[in-house]
Amino acid sequence: MPPSQAGSPGSLPPPFFEYGNGMHIAGLHQQFASSALDEIPSLWRRLAALGSVTGRAGKVDYAVVFPLADGCDYVAGFEVTGFEDLPSVLAQVELPPQRYAIFTHSGHVSTLRNIFDAIRAWLSESGLQIAGIADGRSYLLERYGEGFDPQSGMGDIQVWVPVAEVSA
Repeated sequence: MPPSQAGSPGSLPPPFFEYGNGMHIAGLHQQFASSALDEIPSLWRRLAALGSVTGRAGKVDYAVVFPLADGCDYVAGFEVTGFEDLPSVLAQVELPPQRYAIFTHSGHVSTLRNIFDAIRAWLSESGLQIAGIADGRSYLLERYGEGFDPQSGMGDIQVWVPVAEVSA
């Protein structure tokens, strides 16, 4: 698929499914209106400026995205072994063990909002719905693997959608 079309609505590659272990995510939290989503990279820069954090698990970064009517609550972070001894500036999100539909994103990070639109369409036809966490809010995970290059905005990006069967 040409890079210019990667992540555009209707070009969604089929997901693969995985049962994920529960995770503890620590990171910086900010609420963004739909009109301000271009400000998300500044949150990631602020997170990077913190340097290394005791208890970090692995080299993968995650964003926990809680959709809102006009925007999202966004936590830019990483997995930690637990919430003890973390800097107080970091938000904490506990994710339960969950079945995920995982979509690979081959385009630039700035085109992720297009893949979210395509995922909504896919969900309506799949017989699945987004599953919530303990407090009932729905979420998505953006996973930035070791092959992601923050300078170019490309490589090793996945969107993890917690799914459950639609109740009758």
